Amino acid sequence: MRGTGGGDPSRIVLIGSSAGGHLAALITTNGRLLAQHRQNPAIVAGTVILDIGSFDIPTLMEEAGERAPEMYREALPAERIREAWSDASPLRHLHSGRSIPPMLLCHVADRDDHARETRRFAQQVNDKGGAATVIAAFDRTHLSLETCIGVHGDRTTSQILDFLERIGASEVVRP
Repeated sequence: MRGTGGGDPSRIVLIGSSAGGHLAALITTNGRLLAQHRQNPAIVAGTVILDIGSFDIPTLMEEAGERAPEMYREALPAERIREAWSDASPLRHLHSGRSIPPMLLCHVADRDDHARETRRFAQQVNDKGGAATVIAAFDRTHLSLETCIGVHGDRTTSQILDFLERIGASEVVRP
């Protein structure tokens, strides 16, 4: 069955940057989220994640202490904050034996905290039987990484398109 836009609704690719990347990672790893909407988690053919700060909120909050991002305290219910942090953490939903679609994880090259967190998550995905590839975006900031996607000659765009072709995404058009 093909949708009106020419895509295949039974094989989607999730792509997100920053908070949107966090949500894409969470949907990819937590099959319950799609199942709640009567969607089979197997519809996710692949995921591209651009520069997110944490795949594991409880660890981030513990390590950061008072310097922890306020958004994690404000966005999640205070009465069950630790449980909510875990539930909102893509890393906490990785389990051996569960199918994990291919993932391309991109971080800004000079953000050591994002690089470390991205590599740690990719290692966990790979250890659980998935296939995660990490790329570093050189000469990019958190904002310019996103705004340069689709620009002719952008290295990260080329790497994303290569990934989409590898996983068999149809209708990949290069700028």
